Amino acid sequence: MSKKRLQIKKPKPKRRRWIKGRMPKPGEDEYYKFKYPPKCGYEKKFRYNMSLGTYGVPAELLHWCLKNCKCLWGWWFKNDNSWYNDWNYETNEAYMSFNSKREAFRFWFEIGHKHYGDNDPDEH
Repeated sequence: MSKKRLQIKKPKPKRRRWIKGRMPKPGEDEYYKFKYPPKCGYEKKFRYNMSLGTYGVPAELLHWCLKNCKCLWGWWFKNDNSWYNDWNYETNEAYMSFNSKREAFRFWFEIGHKHYGDNDPDEH
């Protein structure tokens, strides 16, 4: 009789879900291609919101979130009612929103503070 050994399989390490490798640089084709996780992206508001101090959301911030966030995240705009009459985008204020307090803090201290009040994100 041969004895069978019980083999226990080790769990595979968890991988980040959306972007593998490095973040794309401006000008590369991949820089403007986004595939958002379900329930994340534009017009998504969660518990932790932070103003970007500008009227737009730079693509670099979105790439950071795609690469580093495991919980839900999104961005939205606060605007006045004049937006519906003349579409003056400079009256908007952009916000990033996170479901996780930890990811919100990490976002702000790693990359968000660099873009606060920056109306020309191509300078970075």
